[in-house]
Amino acid sequence: MCVAVRGGKRIIPLIFASMAIALVGFLLYSYLIRLLAPEENGVTCSVDEDCVASECCHPSECVHVSQQPDCKTVFCSMDCQEGTMDCGQGKCGCVNGKCEVIRA
Repeated sequence: MCVAVRGGKRIIPLIFASMAIALVGFLLYSYLIRLLAPEENGVTCSVDEDCVASECCHPSECVHVSQQPDCKTVFCSMDCQEGTMDCGQGKCGCVNGKCEVIRA
């Protein structure tokens, strides 16, 4: 590490101190953004009924009911696909204000 010597004492150059302060500020900012930001789509839930499947066929994710897809004209195959909520493998629920898949 480069150091400057002034008056017989070692002093860390200002550039390193500035970089350290900037890094701490960036990390704190990033943490606060994730902590305080609402759900990605801007809609949160409060009860399980607020959450529905994100896709008409073989859904693997959940969204708020306000973003429910229109499945009136969609026909799905009746097979049970792994990794989805097909055939009781999971259901939508509200977990800490976010719509999540609750695996069976």
